Amino acid sequence: MRSTSSPDRARPGVQRAVVLIGLAPLLALLLAAAPLVLAAPLRYGYPAAALLGTAVLLYLAYGRYADPGRGPGGGAALSVVVVVRDEAADAAARLGALAAEQPGAELIAVDNGSTDGTAAALERLALCAPLTVLHLDRPVAGHDAARHGAAHATGDLLAFVGAGVLLAPDALDRCAAALAADPGLGAVVAHTRARNAAANPLARAQDAWLDGRFRVVVGAEAAAGALVDAPTGLWVCRRAAVLPHLAAWRPGRSLGALAAGQRADGRRWRWAHPDSPFAADLDPPDRAWRVGYVASARAYVPVPTGPAGLLRAQRRRLAGALPGLVAAVRYGRSPLAAARAAAKLVAPAAATGYLVLAPLLGAWSATAAYLAAALLSGVAQGVAALVERPTVAGWAYAPVGRLGAALLHPLLPAYALLHALLPDRGAADTAR
Repeated sequence: MRSTSSPDRARPGVQRAVVLIGLAPLLALLLAAAPLVLAAPLRYGYPAAALLGTAVLLYLAYGRYADPGRGPGGGAALSVVVVVRDEAADAAARLGALAAEQPGAELIAVDNGSTDGTAAALERLALCAPLTVLHLDRPVAGHDAARHGAAHATGDLLAFVGAGVLLAPDALDRCAAALAADPGLGAVVAHTRARNAAANPLARAQDAWLDGRFRVVVGAEAAAGALVDAPTGLWVCRRAAVLPHLAAWRPGRSLGALAAGQRADGRRWRWAHPDSPFAADLDPPDRAWRVGYVASARAYVPVPTGPAGLLRAQRRRLAGALPGLVAAVRYGRSPLAAARAAAKLVAPAAATGYLVLAPLLGAWSATAAYLAAALLSGVAQGVAALVERPTVAGWAYAPVGRLGAALLHPLLPAYALLHALLPDRGAADTAR
């Protein structure tokens, strides 16, 4: 693999001091509001806690996180599993580029029941490139298709690339370098952006959300040792960390959960899947791996460009939300993981209270505090992104995104009920 070494970042002590100075206005505001919060905790407690949570995430993401993928690459054999479906227009080009960028890697393409000529395009590419093509008769969930490909993989490192995902030329090298640098990492995720961000404002907003989610939330969780899952387009894992329990991979239980939860639940997973061909790969015994985040490795995923597609995507995400929260707390083994899970569970009820009940009771100041906290959290994230990467215009979406999320939270319980009552016809398109 190619070397991925790059200049070191600022010394950790200096970096943390700079971040604390940048957070000083937000911390000063919280300190000034403390008497008000203590006097009326039901009215102002949640907004203050949300702002404090934002400050903690920003400090961890920008002050404590260190990119593990900036060192020299390792020499471990790499297998790359790529799921494709109805991508005749560009599947061959993407896979051809991967074959050229990773000449020593084992490349496996899984055609997930395509009907548009993708299968023929892959077979033509396999005639002139080192590519193994596997065909599924009908579409299945993305993780099931990827599992089928993994059954044919022989590498010590397994990379899983979702349908339609475009990788930066050095993404796989940087992820492999991260695993080579830290023997305790069992799996890593790449920083993920929207591939079609230029399509319309909705796609750009999702791109900004992904960018902020990874740089702040995923970066903070990785720095705290609490990372278990992320909405990434690229996972790179050690064979020993995920393959023995790959039969247990499902929505709500990501590859990161398989790695981090191996010691706690590995035996139970094997009992649940006694006929799994992957269990024989268990060597050495179960251990609790950590999950890392490689900010310098870039993956670009296709995002919905219309409201209907966005709702379908959110519906599939909601299907694994509760199991994902349980996995985050159980395997994250960190106060941050528990706090993040509690915040997600409380948010819909808090939003309903501040946006519906408070106005009915005439407590408009509580509603104003709730909305102001959401807006300030977005501004803080936007400013941090602007300072770190002035050329990325997506920072401007952060305040709007946080405010929009705060306004939509009361709808989540009704949306969850609707999801439970109606079947999801698009489940086969899920690719995690």
